[in-house]
Amino acid sequence: MVTGFASGTHVYAAGFILIVGFDKMFNVFIRTLRQRIIPRQDLGKTTELIVMLNNLSQPLAGLCVTAFAALGAPWIIVVLTAVAAVMGGVAAELWRRRAQPVAG
Repeated sequence: MVTGFASGTHVYAAGFILIVGFDKMFNVFIRTLRQRIIPRQDLGKTTELIVMLNNLSQPLAGLCVTAFAALGAPWIIVVLTAVAAVMGGVAAELWRRRAQPVAG
């Protein structure tokens, strides 16, 4: 949101640094988690699958940017951030409901 609503290059740069920083921290976290969960002999096969699934979103992102190009870059960033936040909230709620024990 900071990058989308940036009024100047300094604010935009700060938002961009936040985006890149959180992305890199998540990558370190997920790699550490994978090494603890996945057996060493299967790590290569599983990592290849995860990388492939991660890259599948790139054409969809390009399509969204192309479809909404008339809005301008700031609004594309804001709209896609809001959509991602809603999707994350829905996923978290579904995960929470799945984790709750069934009352009975």
